[in-house]
Amino acid sequence: MAGLTEARTRGLAALWYSRFAVGPATAEFALVAAHEEAWDATFRDRPVVTLCPYVVGELDAAATLERLDAVASFHEAVAIPGGDGFSLLGRTTF
Repeated sequence: MAGLTEARTRGLAALWYSRFAVGPATAEFALVAAHEEAWDATFRDRPVVTLCPYVVGELDAAATLERLDAVASFHEAVAIPGGDGFSLLGRTTF
């Protein structure tokens, strides 16, 4: 937190942070989800933008919807790939 505060005093507007991708296995996702929830709680209402390139790999339809619901529950928005690019699903409109 001190590093973020110090950087803002130097004129930076926000912290931008990008994560790593995670495979489709339930155990892998559970570990990352716990980390994400803690990160979100720590930086809530602070000037932080986190880019999370989450689940990579094959999921069936039911598992995809379950993961999407879980990811959306602790993020402002989730980028959904489609034929013409990405659309955003989430609590915030950009």
